[in-house]
Amino acid sequence: MPQTVLNEDILRASGADEAYVERARTRELAEMERRRTLYLGRHPRIEPAGRTVILVDDGMATGATMKAALAAVRRQGADRIVVAIPVAPEETVSELAALADDVVCLNPSRAFRGVGGFYADFHQLTDEETIGLLRQRWNAEDWKPEIRRARF
Repeated sequence: MPQTVLNEDILRASGADEAYVERARTRELAEMERRRTLYLGRHPRIEPAGRTVILVDDGMATGATMKAALAAVRRQGADRIVVAIPVAPEETVSELAALADDVVCLNPSRAFRGVGGFYADFHQLTDEETIGLLRQRWNAEDWKPEIRRARF
């Protein structure tokens, strides 16, 4: 069941009404389903309940999206949640440390000016690039992930 996490401060500041939020929710759920179908094919979703979940992002500014992901995975019963990011403001790393079981940030920055500034190439991946990367990791013939048990 999809979960919607709203940032009340942003809602108040933007003046977005309930109708706007519902339209945005409907649009984003459709996009999530499109990507899930395209990227995973017939591979089933792995349920987080009872597992260690590692949430990875290419970097964070405010951490709002990661906080929403943390809340969702926590509600789904994950035993342990690890956040892994290459770069974020030190303050955001501290906020996430209070919510996750562990946070790994390679470059907690005091002089943060945006995620893209830490990359030579920060383009939005196309569907084709994403599928290509998934195929490199998974067996392309039967499209199954290689699941490794990690000890934390």
